[in-house]
Amino acid sequence: MGTFMGHALPGSFFITFSFWWIIQIWCRYFRCRKANVEFRSTFTYTSSCLPGRLKQFEIEGCLKIIFSGIGISGEIITGISHGYFYHTGNIQHATMFFFFGMSGVIDILVHYNVTTLPKNTQYVITAISFSVEGLMFKFHLHINDEFEALLHTLLLYAIAGCVISCFIEMYYRDSLLATLARPCFVLLQGTWFYQIAFVMYSPIPGVTSLWKHDSHNDMMLQTVFFTWHAGFIFIFMLLTGCFSKCCTKMTTCGSYDDLAMQSLLGHGHGSHNGHKILRMDASDFESDTEITK
Repeated sequence: MGTFMGHALPGSFFITFSFWWIIQIWCRYFRCRKANVEFRSTFTYTSSCLPGRLKQFEIEGCLKIIFSGIGISGEIITGISHGYFYHTGNIQHATMFFFFGMSGVIDILVHYNVTTLPKNTQYVITAISFSVEGLMFKFHLHINDEFEALLHTLLLYAIAGCVISCFIEMYYRDSLLATLARPCFVLLQGTWFYQIAFVMYSPIPGVTSLWKHDSHNDMMLQTVFFTWHAGFIFIFMLLTGCFSKCCTKMTTCGSYDDLAMQSLLGHGHGSHNGHKILRMDASDFESDTEITK
């Protein structure tokens, strides 16, 4: 991972998924408000843009497996020299990708109800994956270069936020803010991976030499940049919410979530505090979801 592409690949992985989650969460929230039902998050989201039964396709789990497979292959190939596997760091990075790939497998198993897994297994395995990533990067800090150590320390903060937000969302799935926390920290991690890539291994000539690794001022600037990343992400999420609200108001055709909720109206069961509980199971295209009307 000590290359530009070695940081750009996981950065792209996290940015792609966080963008997807942010858009889907906001759209679901405003659709729920439009349908006068209570918002309830799920760990993964299917695409209403796909035709027919492909709307049921577990795209997130498959993408996790594909991205992880590319990452593991890249680490193995670049770690071999003269027929021997020399680079221990590549083993660490391949291990990180493996855990995220395993998270994708769990997503598929839960979505298609292949086997009975405990509730919230997806949240737990993802929190474990981020924890493993954090543990591996913790030992990247044992280097003589304080500048590089600082960059990875800031990355650790973003990873810790990912772990904590997974558990917060797991317990407060009817909270929009708790649900948005996960993609917020995942996006922060993804953009900071790109920050490290351009600062340490920039493919643009002369960019890397702009930073003096023994300069305290340059180290202070990196902490400022980290806060800027967080600030711009917050603004981006607000703007995405505003855009999603406008799109939801203008949309009149039924979407995946709308159709799913309509199908639930015909077979909702139970009640809670005088309100009807509508449960969405695998036959309604998504598992482990509850919507309260």
